[in-house]
Amino acid sequence: HLKGLVVEYINARGGSASSRDVGRYLAANKSSTGDNSSALQELKTTYGGLASFLNWYTDTFGRADADGVDRNNKYAFQITLRAA
Repeated sequence: HLKGLVVEYINARGGSASSRDVGRYLAANKSSTGDNSSALQELKTTYGGLASFLNWYTDTFGRADADGVDRNNKYAFQITLRAA
């Protein structure tokens, strides 16, 4: 569920998105647990955070410091999809 949401969002953004925007998207979507929590809460509970989640799926996602990310926020990074 979580992987699908992140892929869906990055595809909708043209293949690349900032970590902050992905986090906002997950916060606006429901978790797969059936309770009232968000997908972001589920991701944090399961993986500890977005960076850790991406480390689980290195075959699907790439991570880089790139243009378009807020340079004043040292925790923001760009997420891309790897070619299948």
